[in-house]
Amino acid sequence: MVASRWAAQWLGTFRRSSRSLAAPLAVAAILSACASDSGQPLTTITLADGDAGSTVNAEVGQTLGLTLHTIGPGSYDVPSSSEPVLRFVGEDDPKVQNPGGPTQLYEFRAQTAGTVTVTIPHTYRPDPFSMTVVVR
Repeated sequence: MVASRWAAQWLGTFRRSSRSLAAPLAVAAILSACASDSGQPLTTITLADGDAGSTVNAEVGQTLGLTLHTIGPGSYDVPSSSEPVLRFVGEDDPKVQNPGGPTQLYEFRAQTAGTVTVTIPHTYRPDPFSMTVVVR
């Protein structure tokens, strides 16, 4: 009888403690899914006009934010890429704009390992913005 009472108490304690561990374990699982191979959280890679023609290294799951400015007529258009390595998340226009031309914010997410060239044509300029992204 003592052994079965002890077992019931232990089982009750185990059930209460396993419930209290569920939330921290779920948070740990989510954070590890968003972490790099080194265990550190993935940071957003911030890019701008000056990164045209460059090669950028990213990790699967990482976000790339690109800010492009136009001085004068026209604006940047919808991006295209040669491979599905990057997913185009969207484009936004900041509320505060330069009166000399639009500022546009592009967001991409690294989907799979590989190398991709991203090209964003301009509606007025003959040369598009272009960069290469290597995802590991």
